[in-house]
Amino acid sequence: MGLAYLMRFELLAARYVVLGPAHYATEISWLHDRKYFLPQRSVVLALAAVAIVAALIENASWFGFVMWVRSCSAP
Repeated sequence: MGLAYLMRFELLAARYVVLGPAHYATEISWLHDRKYFLPQRSVVLALAAVAIVAALIENASWFGFVMWVRSCSAP
């Protein structure tokens, strides 16, 4: 505890440098086992295209209205 009190930032940075990648390395196999990822890349490309178009829209007020209408008409 004394070391953590004296070297707060250094221990915090070391924790993220060491434990962060170790956590994600084990998390990927866990996600694959549960079939968490999308089965087809075409879905990913379509979602990326929608995100890019949404990011490039200059007037977002009409786009929000379009999304609201779409969500109301969905079953």
